[in-house]
Order: sequence, then C-alpha cells, then structure tokens
Amino acid sequence: MLSIETDEFAHRGYDQEDEKNRYDDVFLAFSAKWIFIRFNPDNTGSGKGVDMEDKLERLRMEMELQLERIENEENEGLLEIVKLYY
Repeated sequence: MLSIETDEFAHRGYDQEDEKNRYDDVFLAFSAKWIFIRFNPDNTGSGKGVDMEDKLERLRMEMELQLERIENEENEGLLEIVKLYY
C-alpha cells in the first residue's frame, strides 16, 4: 500500500511516539506492506528555496518509483517511510 502524507512544517510539533503509534494503528487495521511518502511542502529543511513546481515534480517521480517497487514486490519491509524536503 502506498500512502502520501502532506506534513506541513515537517510535523515538528508532533510527538514522535504518537507518530509511531499512528503507523502501528494503520498497519494493524490493514495488514499489508506500507510505504509512506511524507511530503513537506513548506520552505523549510531541505526544501528551503525549492520552487513548489519542482517539489511536486519530485513527489510525482517518487510516487512512480514506489508504485513500481510495489508492483515488482521490491518493498521488503512491513513499513517504509520516505521523507521529502525535511
């Protein structure tokens, strides 16, 4: 399963344990291998100074890559997290 999350400001104010629990809940509700792409659209972290059009293009490319990995059964872990612009 592929999930795209928009993490404004990289969810800096979120408790890391709560984030882990949320992933655990999703996994238990839908027993499958998961890939989460966490996309920070803001002008912070590694995305500072990157044009939104370029960010969206990079997100599109990452989605295609991960979908191909899923189709080819190359995602080995039960949970993978890809962070873009953190």
